[in-house]
Amino acid sequence: GFGNANYLTDLINKLPGNIYKGFDLSEEMLKIAKSRTDKAEFAHANADESFPYPDKSADSAFLVDVIHHITDYNIFFKECKRILRPKGMLIIVTDTQNDFYKRSGTKFFPETLQVELERYPSLVELNRFAFSQSLILKRTEHAERSFDIDDDLISKIERKRSSSLRLIPEIAFQEGLIRIRKAKVKGEKWLSSYTILKYQKIN
Repeated sequence: GFGNANYLTDLINKLPGNIYKGFDLSEEMLKIAKSRTDKAEFAHANADESFPYPDKSADSAFLVDVIHHITDYNIFFKECKRILRPKGMLIIVTDTQNDFYKRSGTKFFPETLQVELERYPSLVELNRFAFSQSLILKRTEHAERSFDIDDDLISKIERKRSSSLRLIPEIAFQEGLIRIRKAKVKGEKWLSSYTILKYQKIN
């Protein structure tokens, strides 16, 4: 689920000696990613069906803000196990209940909380499916960042950059924008919060 390849291009720039491959369900994102870098191999595929890679061909696999779009976790984790080499790592960046309660997105758009809680898998659920495929949770990290609420951020929110904003009533969305604009005047910060799960293949 490389999307516009922003995370992937960052990795390529920081660790240029590796071989990078990625796949996404969106043809539109595939075109954007290819236009951003020629240092990765991009493919069109569905993570709910199969990964377009041979057995034991990857040292690591990662996905950011993708796991809640997966509908068949059995297939997903089975495919992760299949493509990873022994002791290979699976890194999942996702959101937990604690993240939702802490972050500014929920503060300004409280209607998104229930939406997010319903569509994101719990850590218990993810760990259970991973363990069934010999993928053991080795480490959990919490990442958060605060930054100014500026016109650029407000512009992105107005375009509903977060999919959850498209799933709440329009009146709730507009009320949230009013709260954000008031917070900008007061000089308040925006807080982002995420959870990083690091699994290792044990056989």
